[in-house]
Amino acid sequence: MATLQLSVSGMKCTACEKKIVEGLQAVEGVSEVKADHKAGLVELVYDPDKVQPSQIEEAISGLGFQVVQEEARSETQKSSILQQILSFFRS
Repeated sequence: MATLQLSVSGMKCTACEKKIVEGLQAVEGVSEVKADHKAGLVELVYDPDKVQPSQIEEAISGLGFQVVQEEARSETQKSSILQQILSFFRS
């Protein structure tokens, strides 16, 4: 078994979390799934002999969400931090 953590955009609420959890649990080889819309993260345990990370990413896309690649995630995090700093000073 292997673990995978993905940044996922488009999750706005607990219903989105549920959609991802249920959708990924239906993928053969995926055994555990946790989704956190506030953090924008999906963590799962899977069997690499039955499913590959690229197939998991495709399944997430098929559910209407987008996996954010590491480089894009870093830029998004930087932007979010900058917005928080600006908001603090504007208050």
